[in-house]
Amino acid sequence: MRLPNPKPQTQDGTGREPIGPLVDVVFLLLIFFLLAGTLEPMRPIDVDPPEAEHTDAEAPGSLRILLDADGRIGFDGQVLDHAALAQAIGSRADPDLARAARVEADAQATAGSVLALLQQLRALGLTELQLVTRPGRTANANDDESKRLD
Repeated sequence: MRLPNPKPQTQDGTGREPIGPLVDVVFLLLIFFLLAGTLEPMRPIDVDPPEAEHTDAEAPGSLRILLDADGRIGFDGQVLDHAALAQAIGSRADPDLARAARVEADAQATAGSVLALLQQLRALGLTELQLVTRPGRTANANDDESKRLD
């Protein structure tokens, strides 16, 4: 026995579902993800900062300078040497706004290259220098790990 398969009727009588509400939901999701997401500029060099127990908040308006394990310097999306970095920082539009810098040095970078960069930035007039680190494990986590190893 065959039963008739009636087509569902919609408000407009065509048998097709309206897609207006679906489009509204898609646009609302798009707006939500645009507002909730954070965009970070691309890095000219790959940097893996060392770990530390405590990290400070970023100073507003600070310059972001990268130093990789090979001693290459990244600034404003470019790989620069020390002389070009000095020129790029010196040519900033408003030097009074840029007195702080965040230095993101790779964990494998030598202490000498990090120190040389920090001294150069200090000589260029940057008064607030932050060395960026990743949040590390707490002391309690280290104690738990040492207990497991015994």
